[in-house]
Amino acid sequence: MSIPILIFATSKTRMKKFILIILTLLYAVVSSGITVNVHYCMGRMADVEWGSASACTMCGQKKTSDCCKDEAHYTLMFEGDNNVEDMVEASDGSVWLAVTNYGIYCRKDGKVSRYLCEKASVLGRCCLAFDSEGHLFMGSASEGLFVFDNSSDAFSPVAGTGHLNVSVLCPLSDGRVMLGTDGEGAMVYRFGERSPQPCDYFHAQVDLEHAKISSILEDRDGNIWLGLFQKGVFMQPHQDSGFSYVGYKSGRYDIIGSACVMSVYAGKDCTLWVGTDNDGLYALDMKSYAVSHYSSDTGGLPATITSIVEDKDGKLWLGSYLGGAGWLDRQTGQFNRLPFTCRGMAVHVFRLLADAEDNLWIATLGDGLKKYNLKTHELGFRCFQAGVLFLQLGQD
Repeated sequence: MSIPILIFATSKTRMKKFILIILTLLYAVVSSGITVNVHYCMGRMADVEWGSASACTMCGQKKTSDCCKDEAHYTLMFEGDNNVEDMVEASDGSVWLAVTNYGIYCRKDGKVSRYLCEKASVLGRCCLAFDSEGHLFMGSASEGLFVFDNSSDAFSPVAGTGHLNVSVLCPLSDGRVMLGTDGEGAMVYRFGERSPQPCDYFHAQVDLEHAKISSILEDRDGNIWLGLFQKGVFMQPHQDSGFSYVGYKSGRYDIIGSACVMSVYAGKDCTLWVGTDNDGLYALDMKSYAVSHYSSDTGGLPATITSIVEDKDGKLWLGSYLGGAGWLDRQTGQFNRLPFTCRGMAVHVFRLLADAEDNLWIATLGDGLKKYNLKTHELGFRCFQAGVLFLQLGQD
């Protein structure tokens, strides 16, 4: 009785091994992908096959005839609950996919490669884009922006972007790539640069610097369209209006804060002087927008600058609401006040003008119009007893 039992046990063991081998092969095929051939006859789909038959099932001719063609479709399978978040095709025919929890996949010439495996679980949602020169970029929700290096066959992080939540990438016609972020607005990056630059976009009602951008489109006229979370659609015209913005709502030129601008003056050396309410004086280079701030904390400068003018010798004169008038030493930041008051109090100055005869005209509130000679340093007469809010010198 022992011999039949031994034979049965041996057959059962072999059956288990056979089933295990079949399941292993099936898993390998499904997990690595499936290729099917779709056959077209006279422009219409005729059949779908795992393999490739020699004759067409519709017309009966060989599949090499003029009316027939085959297309191979490859299906990549993943385990568990995973999403293909984005996919792009390169100029060489390779297809790149961003897959949740799996990283980045590339299928080229029938071979599948996987990238960023070690970061797959922490990248979060990813997006892909090629620029006009064929460089591949990958944006992630938690690790910022990456660029693919063909020489090392690996993705490298772009400096200064590790904190960004990149939600969308859009290649632009000028060779750059625009990044849409979740809470950091829009940025642009060109391959080879050190880090992305904020977009100088401005809207009076929307804080674009901290906007959540869900989609980006560049139309055929070069206009940029941004889809904003709970804020609608913003369009940045390709053609410049001639105006630019400097202030706290600008992603690039947030350099003078949010204080009220009381006066503006363009100097002879291409310096733009900006007088503010309670935040002193700013000097901006109109080409590079480099900034210097003259604060009321040092040099005795008044906090509110109401008027700015430069005399023919290049000396900068300032009028203030509570500090009278005087000139600024640009090197030290020292404010040199003119010695005059109104009934023992500082004069409120609303307007300054320098004429061709070395006179500085001072329009005040409550103390009329004054004239100060820049050569003799004599303070002249009052033309009016009432306040002078506006002053303009004639051409003659």
